[in-house]
Amino acid sequence: MPGRLLAGLGAGNPIADMTSQQIHPDIIDTYLVGVGGGSWPYWNSPDGAYVTYVSANVKAAGAVPMFTLYQMASPGEGNLGAINDASFMTRTRRCRNTST
Repeated sequence: MPGRLLAGLGAGNPIADMTSQQIHPDIIDTYLVGVGGGSWPYWNSPDGAYVTYVSANVKAAGAVPMFTLYQMASPGEGNLGAINDASFMTRTRRCRNTST
């Protein structure tokens, strides 16, 4: 690891836009949205491949991939009732594809 502070950007800014503007972040963060049906593990085949594809694109741009799991949108954006739901708060999903 570099002996300096790393700076990053969210992947909401497409990598092609970053590189075309000569922006070279150290880290590129990508949201993984939700758990359960319709969530990020199922966006590509095989299950979980989304992380592999994003990681490859980020590494090709010379950055470190970072992922943030955002599952609060699953019960409906702004629905804080899920915080008191033990089933929702303990639900996890393991993907078959774990290579990054």
